[in-house]
Amino acid sequence: MRLCIYILVLLLLGCNGGTKQALRNRNDRGGVVQSYSQASNSYCVNSGRNRIQMTKKNGVYTIPIKINNQEMEFILDTGASDVLLSSLEAILLIKQGSLTEDDVLGQEAYSMANGNIEIGTVVNLRQVQIGSKIIYNVRATVVDNIAAPLLCGQSALERFGKIVIDYKTGTLEFN
Repeated sequence: MRLCIYILVLLLLGCNGGTKQALRNRNDRGGVVQSYSQASNSYCVNSGRNRIQMTKKNGVYTIPIKINNQEMEFILDTGASDVLLSSLEAILLIKQGSLTEDDVLGQEAYSMANGNIEIGTVVNLRQVQIGSKIIYNVRATVVDNIAAPLLCGQSALERFGKIVIDYKTGTLEFN
């Protein structure tokens, strides 16, 4: 519960004096278009071909992803730099013990396409599984919006190397 309060306070009050901020530009779909470096101890296991069936909902494609062993449905957003979680999903992960105080990395300010500056809490997702592939220590941003969509952005996708999106078959494939 203390972690829930900590994340909510970070989201609502903005950055404290000791927290590093980075200003990022978002594209018109809300995806972050600047990149950043990953944690040095991040890696991918279970090599080999992996094919995921996508589902088209309201004009976007979604894929099932397990975050710290909790399954969720994410929008595949190749234009977003980070994995994005709403505060609602972050609190769910906290309550399930899948996100802890040790996973909170700080905050960042984001410049939205409409010119608004928003603050997000940066967290480390210890394990992200897409299909049979598992990657570790993936950077994600929690936004102060319970209705924000879950986005699978480049902080996860780039770690898989080459990805192929086949719109005819509705599949996402990577090695």
